[in-house]
Amino acid sequence: MKTIRAFPALLLSALMLFGCTSQPAKQQRIQGIDQAIEQTIRGILAGLPQQEGRTLAVYYFTVGGEVSGISDYLINGLTTSMAIQGKGVLQVVSRQVLDRILSEASFQMSDLTEKETQIQIGQQLGADLILTGFIDPVADYYKLNTQVVEVATGVVLTGLILDFQLEEDFAQKVGFGSEVITVEREVIEVGGTATTTTLFETFDKGAPEIQLSHREEYWGQQVLDAYGTIELVESGSIDDSAFARFLFEATLDSADISQGWEDSDLYFTAIVSTAEKPRGFEGLSLSIKPEGFAVTGLALIQERPERNLFFYRTLSLNDNQWRDLKIPFAAFLPDEGGDKLDPNLPVVIEVTAEFEANYLAHKMRGETEVGCAVDLDNVGFFRKKGEEHPRILESFNDDIDRLVFAAELYGSSIYTDYSTSDQGVVKTNRGVKTQELLLTKSEGGQSGDYLSVRARLELGEEIRDFHADEQNITMFAKTLLPRSLEGFGALSFYIRSDLLTQGSLELSHEPSGRYYGYEFGVSSFWTRVRIPFDALLGEEGSLKEVGEYPRQMALQLYFDLPPRKVERALGRNAGVLEFELALDDFLLED
Repeated sequence: MKTIRAFPALLLSALMLFGCTSQPAKQQRIQGIDQAIEQTIRGILAGLPQQEGRTLAVYYFTVGGEVSGISDYLINGLTTSMAIQGKGVLQVVSRQVLDRILSEASFQMSDLTEKETQIQIGQQLGADLILTGFIDPVADYYKLNTQVVEVATGVVLTGLILDFQLEEDFAQKVGFGSEVITVEREVIEVGGTATTTTLFETFDKGAPEIQLSHREEYWGQQVLDAYGTIELVESGSIDDSAFARFLFEATLDSADISQGWEDSDLYFTAIVSTAEKPRGFEGLSLSIKPEGFAVTGLALIQERPERNLFFYRTLSLNDNQWRDLKIPFAAFLPDEGGDKLDPNLPVVIEVTAEFEANYLAHKMRGETEVGCAVDLDNVGFFRKKGEEHPRILESFNDDIDRLVFAAELYGSSIYTDYSTSDQGVVKTNRGVKTQELLLTKSEGGQSGDYLSVRARLELGEEIRDFHADEQNITMFAKTLLPRSLEGFGALSFYIRSDLLTQGSLELSHEPSGRYYGYEFGVSSFWTRVRIPFDALLGEEGSLKEVGEYPRQMALQLYFDLPPRKVERALGRNAGVLEFELALDDFLLED
């Protein structure tokens, strides 16, 4: 429980930040706190000495020497605006990092106003500059006074004073006007490049305020038993704070799924039961790290007496690496076509690691004992800051995961050989000893960041026998289109690869059973592939001829690894094959 000292109504309604510049006797008053924040940022950037490579942290604002009840609003607004308008000039420290440092320090409220404390906090944040200030009431308006302090010297580099009037309903909106404000649980708002995220659980306060549970599902003779536990870890999250770890183990008769696994399976599921409703939000925000697996099922569930609503998607994570996910609700596929999230029902979040899918990805390969862990942190929902551009499906340049890709290599583990039987014979590709797929946003795309899918395979001489049987390893990159293609005439994207030479794109809509395909070339330099809808062909004609553009079509890219290039790694690279598939700027065109 957190208690915030309230101030008299006039004092609490007033805003002012520390500053060092003078102002005219009569200054035009700005209407509203958001407008004041924006003008403050413009003035600070204009007065700040130009020097690249600096890092800035937005610090607390005070009224009468104490932290005010609207300090959080100012920190979030100034942090977000500075990150956007100062891009290329300054790096801005995340609010989450500031909260973590302050939670670890044993400062009194009064300490936060001391310059020595501010400089000490700035050093711990790794910041060169601190933006800070205080609030001051004057008659029927307020003064906003800011200053930027250089951490190394304590020198004030620039500042700004401006007058503004606060919205009439702002004090009521943030809960001013009473002697003491008691907050039952702490909800943190975090500003990103394209979102504002409300975090409901960070695990930093000890006992979680949301319910955590786990589930192990297994059947068949191959799985003897499975169990799980949950623990809270004090540090080591994506922001080096606390997080929840779900640990899973299972005992198997055999882990070789080519031998008798047709009637057996095993699923590990981490469950977060929130009391939060999605009304007013546009997507899920979650920090996640897999340990010992990579293929993940992510589901949103809303419980109802008649039938639960269930929304899901599959994605690829990098084993033992944290990832921040911000996935729009529209990018989750409902288990029944027309369902949408009910804005008035709480959401349960489930993260599932399936044994078979991860075994095929060369994970969970113990002989009789297998296990993994799911690490979760920063559970919340987000809102978008602006309108989405109707033509952009994914640019990879901000914090929203519009197209969440899952990648896999078919044939690198188990494959079906149809050369001797129409029913096919399941075989093991013993030419691939280990494999790793890493999906990351990387710099150097056509307009900023791009999606990099990097593969590393350790090969053996048996790969020649695999190719001799007319088999190829195939890379798949799959995602879900969050909106309809109606009103457009083509889909385009950039692509390059240092190994792949030929690719295919498939759009499909499972409820209607329709599939449309297109083939294209791939080279080692960036190339834009443009696919008109009349060139996407299916059994009933082209996508344009059929004229149906359902929402949430599946998009799949697939590429055969050229056998000669694969085998070349046996002699040249001691059997290690490494290559990249790069994707950027998925657009809709006329």
